[in-house]
Amino acid sequence: MTQNFIERFPTELSELRRLFGSDTVDDALPRLKEIYDYTEAKWQAYANQLPDGLVRYVLVAEAPPWSDEGVPQFLLDPASRVRSLMRALRTVFPGAAYGSAADALEHFSFS
Repeated sequence: MTQNFIERFPTELSELRRLFGSDTVDDALPRLKEIYDYTEAKWQAYANQLPDGLVRYVLVAEAPPWSDEGVPQFLLDPASRVRSLMRALRTVFPGAAYGSAADALEHFSFS
């Protein structure tokens, strides 16, 4: 189940094992993969919405933080609870100041 995930990040997982111990990391792998898969699917959904597949701006945002269970919470998921970065972005981009988080993300993506 986690083999492809492990193959994709061999150096990073090796470093995590060095820092936290193999047992701790190996126990966390199923949840790490779940967070990874969820995030990759969200990114692909956003990429599929890009007009003509053209990226005009890149916003470096937070990665989904670790959580023991549930849906990962992160900036580019409109279902996530509002976080500090989203609040800051909505004040900088006036068109994103109102409406839902999904509306704000659409404004960031296509304006």
